[in-house]
Amino acid sequence: VYAAGADGTGWVSGQVVDVSGNLNDLPVVEGPPEPSRPSEAGAPDAEPDEASTGPSSAGSVGPVDPAELPDNFTLDYNALPDIENYSYELAIAISGSGDGDPYQSLIRLEYARANSTNQTRFTLDVTGAFMDQLASEDLAFLESFLPATVGNSGDQGYFYSSTDDLCFDLGDDATLSEVEALSEELRALIDSGELFFLDILPEDAVFGVVDQSGLVGIPGVHYQLLGTQDGDEITPIDELKLDLWWTPDEGLLYGYRFELQIEPDFYFLYRDVLAELDADLGNFNTFDGTLTFYLLPRSSGQAASEAAAPPAACDYFIDSE
Repeated sequence: VYAAGADGTGWVSGQVVDVSGNLNDLPVVEGPPEPSRPSEAGAPDAEPDEASTGPSSAGSVGPVDPAELPDNFTLDYNALPDIENYSYELAIAISGSGDGDPYQSLIRLEYARANSTNQTRFTLDVTGAFMDQLASEDLAFLESFLPATVGNSGDQGYFYSSTDDLCFDLGDDATLSEVEALSEELRALIDSGELFFLDILPEDAVFGVVDQSGLVGIPGVHYQLLGTQDGDEITPIDELKLDLWWTPDEGLLYGYRFELQIEPDFYFLYRDVLAELDADLGNFNTFDGTLTFYLLPRSSGQAASEAAAPPAACDYFIDSE
């Protein structure tokens, strides 16, 4: 009996109960309509992580005047004005088929820093060919722990695996230095400001400012690839989406999202770029798929402070220090 339901009845998912008896006589009701998907310009794309990739669109919705991109591509979250705590996510995802065989690889880094409490949290998830690259750096042991988290609370370092909710004190363990070295390599990629995908844009590609609302509480100016320009006419590039976010003074880049649909007939145009990410991708005769590359803030302020805190499984030894 479900007291809150009409006539004391209610519904429960069959996935969470053990069912016995004949269910054929149970009434069938019409469920609520599926919510409509938000417009493309304001909604995340589903590849590779709908909750974290941020908005993007192939060409702007509505008239937008072309504008030159800022000259400054410096990317340093510690230099964000008036932001004490922040978190971001960096991901490279490639999915599709090479010479007819399925291909999928993902590397994703989540980083949270709370300067106010001296806590950091770095989580790494890797699949597919990118895992082979980690193995070549003597980090194959991570595969059984992924997604794996290394963090600190004050002077206390820890290693956490969400696979089995396991946390242990690293101390001077070599694992810490190896994973921290990988973290530094990825952060160097972020801080370098070298956006390789800008090199493959057509010479007549144009951008425009589509909004100035920023992301996750961080003020910003949102530039978007509008397409290619011929005279006064701008034609969207259907297979390419690119969005970039600068601080309001355009002195600091703090987010971008790039998505490229690779068709077999045009694979040769991108072979060298893909080979930089994974050497095997340069060996295919054809490739049909999607490359997604993004770095986006996940949270700021109190939410970021909470994201930087150690998992609950680590409390037993961190609290005892």
